[in-house]
Amino acid sequence: MGGLNMIGQWVGSVVSCGVLALGVVLHGQGRSFAIHSKQTYFEPLLLVSSYNPPRNGGPDGERESGGSRPGCPAGLDPTFTALVPLEHIGDTVSERPTFWLYVPYASALEFVLFDQGANLLHREEFEASEGPGVVGFTPSQTAPALDVDQVYKWRFDFFCGSSRRSSFLTVTGEVVRRSPSFSVEGLTEQERASLYAANGFWYEALTEVATLLQKDPTNEEILSDWAALLEHPSIGLAEMVEHTPSESR
Repeated sequence: MGGLNMIGQWVGSVVSCGVLALGVVLHGQGRSFAIHSKQTYFEPLLLVSSYNPPRNGGPDGERESGGSRPGCPAGLDPTFTALVPLEHIGDTVSERPTFWLYVPYASALEFVLFDQGANLLHREEFEASEGPGVVGFTPSQTAPALDVDQVYKWRFDFFCGSSRRSSFLTVTGEVVRRSPSFSVEGLTEQERASLYAANGFWYEALTEVATLLQKDPTNEEILSDWAALLEHPSIGLAEMVEHTPSESR
């Protein structure tokens, strides 16, 4: 696995430069990744081998809502779930990253953001008009921009009915913004997904693939890359592979 991580890092540096003197083909997990002089080809994405998880410690939070609440349906399977890593804090390059959530049915939700000292920074409600399925949420411009190298805590409440404050399901977690050492200017969505994955930026890698799926939901290669990200050992969300993105807010 260490060798694959080195390949991912090497590929990232090649993409940043955009020029390679000699043509080469890398193979892994039954897929090919071809790079030729002055051209870069990303087909398929090789996300299984190139996703390079950051070593930033285990996340503090619960990405799956547990138990049942009065007013909420019992036995939801799967339950309300945040699509975030299992073994590390998700990295982002964004001031306001997009979060992806599995919702068991259409309903209202609330996003709450805290600093590392658990001080409230922002609170915002939004609607998931479709469900069950995976929805994306990007905080509005009224939300504070995340500072670089700072860990933030977040919470999403899924309101089970009209009595919002008494019947809801909750997921919690952390996010940290990092400064990338590369540029994605001029790259396609597939190229950006590969580069973000190779450098451990979970939120952007997932968002790029999710956006591609929203545009082309039956594309087998993109579906394979969606599965590759969610099934990565450090992510552990294989049960979410069949639930592809339906909308984003």
